[in-house]
Amino acid sequence: MRMLLFLLECCFLISFGVNAQKNPSIKNHSKKDFSLQEAILFGIEQHPKKIVIDKEIERASHRKWEAIANGLPQVNSEFNYLNQIKPQLAVARASAFDNQQAIVQTVDGYFDDITRNNIPIIPLDGYQALNFNTNQQMGLTTTLTQLLFSGSYLVGIKASKAYINYNKDLKTKTLFDIEKEITDAYTAVITLDEILNITKKNINLITKSLEETRSVYKEGLIEQESVEQLQITLQQLQSQFSNSNKQMEVAKQQLNYKMGRDIEAPINTTQTLESLIQPILLQEENTSKNVIFNVNGNIDYKLVKHLETQNRIGLELEQKQKLPTVGGFLRHNLQANHDDFNFLNKNQKWYNALSFGITANIPIFSSFKSSARIKDKTLALEQSQIKVSQAKEGLLLQFKATKNKLESFIEAFQISKRSITLAKRIASKNNIKFKEGISSSLELRQAQLQWFSEQQNQLKIMAQIAKEHNTLQYLLKSS
Repeated sequence: MRMLLFLLECCFLISFGVNAQKNPSIKNHSKKDFSLQEAILFGIEQHPKKIVIDKEIERASHRKWEAIANGLPQVNSEFNYLNQIKPQLAVARASAFDNQQAIVQTVDGYFDDITRNNIPIIPLDGYQALNFNTNQQMGLTTTLTQLLFSGSYLVGIKASKAYINYNKDLKTKTLFDIEKEITDAYTAVITLDEILNITKKNINLITKSLEETRSVYKEGLIEQESVEQLQITLQQLQSQFSNSNKQMEVAKQQLNYKMGRDIEAPINTTQTLESLIQPILLQEENTSKNVIFNVNGNIDYKLVKHLETQNRIGLELEQKQKLPTVGGFLRHNLQANHDDFNFLNKNQKWYNALSFGITANIPIFSSFKSSARIKDKTLALEQSQIKVSQAKEGLLLQFKATKNKLESFIEAFQISKRSITLAKRIASKNNIKFKEGISSSLELRQAQLQWFSEQQNQLKIMAQIAKEHNTLQYLLKSS
């Protein structure tokens, strides 16, 4: 019994391992700690957008073969069986079957010395129902068709190839978008994490100062206002901490969503905002002046160019519709007739027929419908060309604006570092003065709030540096 349970357990573990290999999400979704690069790689593999675009590329490949197959031989068979329970009769005039006159003429022509009497020939009147068909029929028709010439056939293949290329570039854009969205979401999480840490330190600092101030107040050395000023500061920090905690919960859910995970799944970031910013600052310092933006390689520009290509192919297709379409066919027909179901009998006679032909569909006049469609496609092509030009200029402006923003935020970051040092020094001096009774509690509170504000401002600047650098890298990427 123990051996049986052991074997069952082994089978379960092996099965689970195989399934985990087939479906990476089984093992990956248990992971909670992610660096930025790990989060990006996870999102690229697991995101529904990537799965959808992969399936769309596969669909495009099938559509391409469908277009190619239209010009290859097509073979179709048609089987039919007919049982005329009550046969359809053909109705004809009875006079059509009256042969009296024909007999008289025959006698006159082939017999001599025969005297015609005076009895008149009276034609038959009315109608006669006739059955020309057997009660049961069975047949099999096999037809081979081959497209010999079609102006739109080659254009259709070209269109299907263009659609595949479009979807491949669309996949590249999708992967770039996933990376950018995950980076922005990850940056938001670690920024809030830094805000929470700094706010918590400040709360501890103010709490300690409040306790010391209360002790001094109890001794009657300061006024109650000094205690109340610190209480106001503490309450503001606690409120900020609570709001940041709520924002952190949403930010982590957003990060999970961008990575293609369950939004409620636990997740921890292993990088700090500073570790994310330092390589950016170093890169901008060394390569900022040498960055060249190749707009032709930008993925958004390529997608707009695909639209122009599709419209150009659409115009070519409409122009080719004016050409004739020529096809050939070879048809074999096998048929048997009988009043009874005798078709399985080896003595049943089957009748063969074989035919060959060529068909040509030649457009002659369409009441200017074709001309209207060509004009429509021409205008669509001109519109797409304008969009390409606009997209190029827009991307160049976006690159320039993003680069200027990044440089401005980096400069502001350097200033903020000096400002924090000064604000901290001012807050420390005011704290000493307050304890010595030289400055008021209001002055101390203003100095502390200035210091806290500079800390928050620096974090926001660092987050903006990461965001603008991410946007810049997105623009610079080529498929």
